[in-house]
Amino acid sequence: ERATPWSGSSDQLVLGIPPLAPPLQRPAAPAAVTAAAVAVERCGASAVASNVTSFQVEWAAGRPAAMLRWRHFHACPSRVAPRGLSLCLRRVAYRIRMERRYGEDSPWVSLQVGDSVTELTAHQQMSCEVPELDEKFEHIFHVSASWVDAPTLLRSREWSPELASPILQARPPPELSAPGAPSAEVRVAEHEGLFAQLQWKHLASNGRQHVCCYQLQFLCVCLPGQGPKPKLAEDQEEWCLEPPTLLQEEAENAEFHATGTVISKIWGLRAGATYRFRVRVGDGKRLWSHWSDSSIAVQLAVGAPAPQPGDVLGATLEPLGDADGSGEGDSSTNVTRAARLHWRPFRSPSGLCRIEYRIMMLEWSAHEQGQAADNTPEQTLLARLRRANKRSRSTGQWPAGEHRFRIVGYISSDSSSGNSSSKAAHT
Repeated sequence: ERATPWSGSSDQLVLGIPPLAPPLQRPAAPAAVTAAAVAVERCGASAVASNVTSFQVEWAAGRPAAMLRWRHFHACPSRVAPRGLSLCLRRVAYRIRMERRYGEDSPWVSLQVGDSVTELTAHQQMSCEVPELDEKFEHIFHVSASWVDAPTLLRSREWSPELASPILQARPPPELSAPGAPSAEVRVAEHEGLFAQLQWKHLASNGRQHVCCYQLQFLCVCLPGQGPKPKLAEDQEEWCLEPPTLLQEEAENAEFHATGTVISKIWGLRAGATYRFRVRVGDGKRLWSHWSDSSIAVQLAVGAPAPQPGDVLGATLEPLGDADGSGEGDSSTNVTRAARLHWRPFRSPSGLCRIEYRIMMLEWSAHEQGQAADNTPEQTLLARLRRANKRSRSTGQWPAGEHRFRIVGYISSDSSSGNSSSKAAHT
């Protein structure tokens, strides 16, 4: 038997699952090459540098997140998969991790981000958003790939070499907007005494601005019994600072949830002194807004109750009977009359409910005004007062002749109830 010499050997063929490799590199701009080289130097020889075409990373607009984009990893041609295993090479899992550092003098810290499974299709670009990043740090992201359904025994390794992104530079945090000037009023608590209550509109958080706390300060502009303090430059004013307060403490405040109004109280202020207040908001990362405009100056004192706008004092005369109680006296001599007064509760600017009213009466002689008093029981006291007031306006003076103010009495009432009324008898 004769045989030809053996032919040359074929290329080496390894049976097994072809490993995944990062996308093929393409020429990149010099700046991208420099950033990729820095990333590879940081990560070591096992990493593969990326460029702007294979791995892109940038900050998301309006939120503290990074947007990652890369092309699919491909199967290496050095190994051929046995027939019938093509169905196992359709799905790819990508593993993402990141490293970050705070400034060039700080070490890099590695953190696992997560995994993603996708179908391996041609010309498809992968994308991923990494949320809740601290924008003060620099970041590098790494992606590696693995077959999802391939048998483990036929794999040469579990995960491919990592593809390293360029360095994502730190981004300056956004400036928090200052709230509007707070409105201040003096309130009274039953056991704690006087305090200042402030209100202002809460600034809704957006993507990069997450307001979670606030801080108050106050300035004494006038001490009790003294004149106003000299006006100083803003940087020379002696503002007193309150400790920061978390907005979580407003969770039980129904008005905060309904209208977004923040209500805060300041205790320990000096009674009789006059104060102005300011507020600022923070994001919990030691970033504060500018101080708001100051509030209107308010004096820490209890203001007098005042009638409701448009209210009038209702008054009518009622015959009660004879002065001796017999009920048969002469209506022109012994009849005792009573004035019934009725009014709505006065407003208390300090939130007090228990109010004492002092009732006073102006007395004068109608005969000396040139008109006899009308003593008919049907005539109302209010009409008589209006008549007298009209006569006094015509002369620009009080009623002529003898007149006087007389305190009739006092009455206490709870302003949270309905209409208040009083009855006073006079002859």
